[in-house]
Amino acid sequence: MKWFSPSHKTTRKPLSKKKQRTLSLCLVKVIVCPFIGSLILSGDVPQWQPKTLASIPSELVEAKVNQIAANITVRIYGENFLGSGVILHNQDREYVVLTNQHVLRAGKAPFRIQTPNGKIYQSEVLTPENSSQDDLALLSFKSDRDQYKTAKTGDYSQLQEGELIFAAGFPMSGTEQLTKTPTALGLTFTTGQVATVLDKPLQEGYQIAYTNNIQRGMSGGPLLNQQGKLVGVNGKQAYPLWEAPDFYEDNSQPCEPLQKLITRSSLAIPVEKALALASQANFTINSSDENSLELSQNDFIFSTIPKENSSFVEIEAEKISDKSCQ
Repeated sequence: MKWFSPSHKTTRKPLSKKKQRTLSLCLVKVIVCPFIGSLILSGDVPQWQPKTLASIPSELVEAKVNQIAANITVRIYGENFLGSGVILHNQDREYVVLTNQHVLRAGKAPFRIQTPNGKIYQSEVLTPENSSQDDLALLSFKSDRDQYKTAKTGDYSQLQEGELIFAAGFPMSGTEQLTKTPTALGLTFTTGQVATVLDKPLQEGYQIAYTNNIQRGMSGGPLLNQQGKLVGVNGKQAYPLWEAPDFYEDNSQPCEPLQKLITRSSLAIPVEKALALASQANFTINSSDENSLELSQNDFIFSTIPKENSSFVEIEAEKISDKSCQ
């Protein structure tokens, strides 16, 4: 056997780059793979999973929908402040605004519109008072210089009971002035849940019931789903001052449990009825407008508010629906 003395120097050929890569991969397989495998078997691998839709915080969605509402909600004036509206359509900088007919009935033409940047525009009524049985009206205004965002419309029939819903508008304080700066316009944004979507509309087109607090002056403002899409128009507050029961459009009456639910819910008219009204006025709402606003796919959320923090607890406990009344 040949022995080497300490002073004997050996020379080794350096490994090629290909062999170095092969050796590195082998080390990774030997050390890392068993570790990952044990995590997979135990099911404890959240840090390796992509972020899911339901994992997006509801607060983030609320903030983004709030920003959309701030960009599409306007104030409507006659001689004084009357209510709210939504910028629905834009063609060659001629904008269409959706509101309630009862908002316009509270004043006299000519009506003025105050946009989110504080500018004031004279408007034209596109739909005469008796043009529809629904509590909806359309106005238009033209802006030669400033450009505004428009609402992206959604499908109200896809709403689920308990789903997050957002409402916006300008509460009436009695001190509104046209000279207010944009930052002082006073937009109110509320978060709630869908109480029920009625199988058929009530008189004046109301069909969506929800838990958001709607104050006087917020009529005509937007009701937005979790994607920031316009699904309805605010129009009626919960617990109205009058005691008269609600009736469906066919003059039938909701059963007593459903009537109680309707009474303690805010009510909105589906935006589809506004699209039909626009068609009667001989124009089509362009829902693919590049300036229309909605959340991106990455912003979607499909969870609900924790029940302990929501007034929906009381409503949900009764499990009321149209079908339970038949």
